[in-house]
Amino acid sequence: DITATLKLFVELFNPVNVCCKRTIDNFPKKNWRPSKLEIQQGFINYINDVSQLREVDNAKWEKNKSIKQTVQPYIVFVGPGLSFQDGLEVSLFYVVINHKFFKLESALKAVDVCFKSFFALHLDYPTESGQIWQFIQQYFFNINTKFDKNYQFVSNLIITLKK
Repeated sequence: DITATLKLFVELFNPVNVCCKRTIDNFPKKNWRPSKLEIQQGFINYINDVSQLREVDNAKWEKNKSIKQTVQPYIVFVGPGLSFQDGLEVSLFYVVINHKFFKLESALKAVDVCFKSFFALHLDYPTESGQIWQFIQQYFFNINTKFDKNYQFVSNLIITLKK
């Protein structure tokens, strides 16, 4: 099942420090280590009901505003029990770009459209899930650019998988 595979796929990637300008308790901080949940949500958000789409989008905008980051395109899967670890019954797939919700026919199509939107719109990957998107870019699409970050884990994983 693609949904289960994508959920497990995210687990391959460990949190790494990322640069961002944010303030915690009136003290400026330059680095941030996203949690596993933040990494997952930077790639795919899982919600139980389509009525939660706006709520998730608003929360993402508020959070990114607080860490002085822009909201990049992201994916939302909708289905009962999806906010729990064992829920995998997805009924709807969306890519969200600048408050616009694009409904797609499958999980893979959502990943494909979201990935291609970064290139078509000349956008950076979401900070918290940059490793995941760069792996997809380099392994599945065989694209390398001068803007790629040096994620050692991504490089090692690609080398291992190509053996």
